[in-house]
Amino acid sequence: MSDSVSKIFGKHALSYLKQFGDVTPYAPGLDFFLSRIPEKGKILDLGCGPGNLSTYCLNSLPNLKVTGIDSAPEMVELASMTEDRAEFIELKIEEIHTLHGTFHGFLAGGCFPYISDQELVASIEHLNSLCKNKSALFVSSMIHEESTSRIESDGEGDSMRVWYRSKEEIPTLLERFGWKVKFEMEVLGNQDSVYQEMVWVACRG
Repeated sequence: MSDSVSKIFGKHALSYLKQFGDVTPYAPGLDFFLSRIPEKGKILDLGCGPGNLSTYCLNSLPNLKVTGIDSAPEMVELASMTEDRAEFIELKIEEIHTLHGTFHGFLAGGCFPYISDQELVASIEHLNSLCKNKSALFVSSMIHEESTSRIESDGEGDSMRVWYRSKEEIPTLLERFGWKVKFEMEVLGNQDSVYQEMVWVACRG
């Protein structure tokens, strides 16, 4: 994940919370994910942003132990302010191999488009080393008819590269590393958008 991604998401942390704080559109996928997690399980929230997915999980299963990571310090600070039941750490997704312990579940809410193909493969490999015997993974991601990447601007002078992947690419990659996709849904959003958004829940073990 590039420093430009961290800078842009950090700069727009509050507006991001206002726009995406409501996770209701993802509830069916999150509920399916949580059905695979023990009541006192451990969850790692990748690219946690303002902590909205962590909050949903803790509201559903209050005895969870949730750790969130994000590369933007502003997001980590915001998440810590809005959700005091979880621990939030400044860390890039591709650095999760430095974490200790294992987890029952992983949340990857919208973070995969901001890491390269090479970083995505490495991150999934690292996830496998952090799994309990049985683990679940929630993924939401923008998709495009064809896999592509492009530079996008935030309209305020900063830009970052975004990777759009096809609908089949992420499930295929997960299955390549031993995950079995058990749930799939399209997130209903802006019909005029150039991309769709999908949710998958995959299980391992």
